[in-house]
Amino acid sequence: MLKLYFRLFTIIVACLFSSNAFADEWLKAETKNFIIMSNWSEKETIAYAQNLEKFRFLLVNFYQEKEIRELENPKLNVYLLKKDSDLDKVWPNHPKNLGGFANSSIDGVFAFSLQFGGILQNYKDAKHLDENENQVVLFHEYTHLLMQVTSGFAYPRWYIEGFAEYYSTTRITNENALVGYGSNSRLYSLLNFSRIKYEDVLRDKNSSKKDDSEYENMFYAQSWILTHYLMSDPVLRSKMPEYFIKIKEGHDEVAAFEEVFSIKIKDLDKILNKYMYNFKATIYKFREAQNDIKVDVIKYPKSLNNLILLDASLRVHPAYNESTELVTKIENEAKDIKDSNLANEYLARAEAIAGNADKAIEYYKSALITNPNNPEYYSRIGEAYFKKDYDNNSQHIENLKEARKNLYKAYQLDPNNARTLFYLSQTAPTGISNPDEAYVNAAVEAYFISPSVTDYAFNAVFMLISTKKFDDAKGLLNTFSNDPHDKLRGKVSAAAIKFIDEGGKPSAMITKILKYKREAELEEL
Repeated sequence: MLKLYFRLFTIIVACLFSSNAFADEWLKAETKNFIIMSNWSEKETIAYAQNLEKFRFLLVNFYQEKEIRELENPKLNVYLLKKDSDLDKVWPNHPKNLGGFANSSIDGVFAFSLQFGGILQNYKDAKHLDENENQVVLFHEYTHLLMQVTSGFAYPRWYIEGFAEYYSTTRITNENALVGYGSNSRLYSLLNFSRIKYEDVLRDKNSSKKDDSEYENMFYAQSWILTHYLMSDPVLRSKMPEYFIKIKEGHDEVAAFEEVFSIKIKDLDKILNKYMYNFKATIYKFREAQNDIKVDVIKYPKSLNNLILLDASLRVHPAYNESTELVTKIENEAKDIKDSNLANEYLARAEAIAGNADKAIEYYKSALITNPNNPEYYSRIGEAYFKKDYDNNSQHIENLKEARKNLYKAYQLDPNNARTLFYLSQTAPTGISNPDEAYVNAAVEAYFISPSVTDYAFNAVFMLISTKKFDDAKGLLNTFSNDPHDKLRGKVSAAAIKFIDEGGKPSAMITKILKYKREAELEEL
């Protein structure tokens, strides 16, 4: 499971004396590409949502210039939280000084962020953020997500992080985006601490120092200035694809760098030191008016405050025993809220994810009477049938038929829902060990739509192995194995490629990968 943690600078005084420090009601702000749940003020939330959309517009245009198609990828779920106790409800006993975290699950990708990262005090600060750490981190992580969705390429880690750092400090105005500002923390590191050899930065993939915080800090800083330098020069920037292809083909990272860019690695520190004192941000003019980004806002009653955070906690999929406890808490909370459609929806979703499948099915079938073309309802019914009576083989086969029927209907209504495709792929009439082509394609498409979700990624790999498409399986493993924030996924992926290369029956390969994955997870704990 992808789990990203980040620490934000906290300005306690700003938080205490903020004009919205005592705001109470939750609201949902939805744009074309983001779903934001927030207990900030409405003006701040809207401004933040518009900034996220403008930032995405900028990144998409970058990719379009590189002739990479934009996918209709799922909306990112963002939770803007007012205080640490809100974060604690989502992740009890979280590490101290944690300003937020991001996580992916079968339900999607979720980012949680506390309000007091940086100097966010009012509407104007939200609209014109000046290196606010809260926004820098979200921009950084969203750059990763969009790169994964659009590239399908296993870039080296220094470029993945350097690229995200390059765009993370973007400053948004009504008509322009100023890209490439220096991060104060990265510049401080470069000016005050010992550098890593650039040979080690380029060959970082197999480094044993990735768990060393000092190494990681300098790795980020040096990756940022190297990427900034290469992207600032049109000639060097045009040569970058050639370098990445050479790396993919197995060429040595340092030798390929010197050959492609005509720069000796021994001279790189000197070149970048000089560049560091002279680099400039770039102004990108938006191609169309971005002043009027539509943000649909729904205000929630105070009675739902606890349900909203319990639901968020459940959807990021904690351990199973915690899931069942959360369902019980959601059930108890919903009982106290009479005649609330929203409370009933939260409860039904909880039952579908980890509770009583029959209750979920009953609710969503009833809801379809008044809303017969809701793909979410069909998808949740299919999910519930898939999980219902799982240990009763004969009954499970019958339930799979119902699951397949409802998931297919959900797919027809919304073909870009990765969760629907994930569950649909597992309902093949011939079984998951020998699935038809259509079900394999469903698994792979779920991964392509949302490659950050580890469950989708390995499900696609297992389906490809089951149908003896070993090269395709290795291709996917290579693509997502270099995820900079999920070292476990990279470790398991490397082992999976090894198991495939060693040959054997597909079932034996999958068993080996699952066994290794469990062992690696226990080792990480």
